[in-house]
Amino acid sequence: MKKIIIILLSLLLSGCNYIELNDMGIVTLIGISYKDNNYHILVEVKDNNKTEDEKASFYESESSSLEDALRKISLKEDKNLYYIDLNIVILDSITANNKLSYIIDYLTRDVMFSTNFNILIDDNYQDSINYIKDKNKIVGLYIKNIFDNQNNNIINDRYYSFLKNYLSEYNDIILPYGHLYNNEYYIDKAVIFNNKTITDYLDLNNIQSYNLINNLNKEYLYQIDYQDKNIVYKVSNYHTKLKVDNIIKIDISLKGSFIEIDDINLDDNKTIKELIILLNKKVKEDISNLFDKCLTNNSDILNIKKSYYNQNRLKLDNINNLKYQINTKIILDREGVIFNSIGDVYENNK
Repeated sequence: MKKIIIILLSLLLSGCNYIELNDMGIVTLIGISYKDNNYHILVEVKDNNKTEDEKASFYESESSSLEDALRKISLKEDKNLYYIDLNIVILDSITANNKLSYIIDYLTRDVMFSTNFNILIDDNYQDSINYIKDKNKIVGLYIKNIFDNQNNNIINDRYYSFLKNYLSEYNDIILPYGHLYNNEYYIDKAVIFNNKTITDYLDLNNIQSYNLINNLNKEYLYQIDYQDKNIVYKVSNYHTKLKVDNIIKIDISLKGSFIEIDDINLDDNKTIKELIILLNKKVKEDISNLFDKCLTNNSDILNIKKSYYNQNRLKLDNINNLKYQINTKIILDREGVIFNSIGDVYENNK
């Protein structure tokens, strides 16, 4: 935020008019890959002409330093490059594993950059960019809109939030993962880290569980099969609490309704009870799957070490030997009538 204020004040004090702003190159996306001891940089610059809302140009360069690579791009562009509206920084996995610390240090120290962009992992980002370009879209804005869509339950940490986790001495980081699939672009996966190195991937169910545990404002949907029919439960209210002592305890409370019932009679109490039991099982299995991935990879994306420290005032070095317990309470809200579930306790004894 301080960077934004400084840059805006500089613009005001310098007396910029429309013509000067029109001469600025608005950078919306930066792709960075590191190979052969060089940084390979791809920059998207939005055309600032009001009649060309969806027009952008791409520039490439390489150098042994990020600063020099970006300087080379500025020499190719006849406008001053403007990074305050940067939307996306894309890295491949190899670069994230080997040079993320250096890149983060550069982005944080340089006053040119805002803190409102997303970092995205994409191992074939050149192909992804070409695909989106062929749709006549500005790539940085196109990907930003995927993150901004409230219906997308994905990993969506702006840089200022990501940096807080990155600098923490307790937890590990998580980043969204984009890729092409069946000629469409998706950000439906994530990568988790252990000690700044990618260790595993999360799918959409894992990501939903991660966001739920963190009480993030997302759309939560659970799909279950009942008598060979598809049922979807939509969460309207939720609360989770994680506590770590000798065991990880996670309490989850969900309230919602069935929005897809596939000709199921919800007036039958026996049916309702069976559906809630299946829903409990589904929620617990999803949460359990996420915990298993985190503990197996010793990847503390769930702030387990911090919770343990808050409870015991002692630091926990590893989490891979911990056991966990999941307690659920699911409430069905249908036409103003609330149905309480059994909400039994699920335990894992690893």
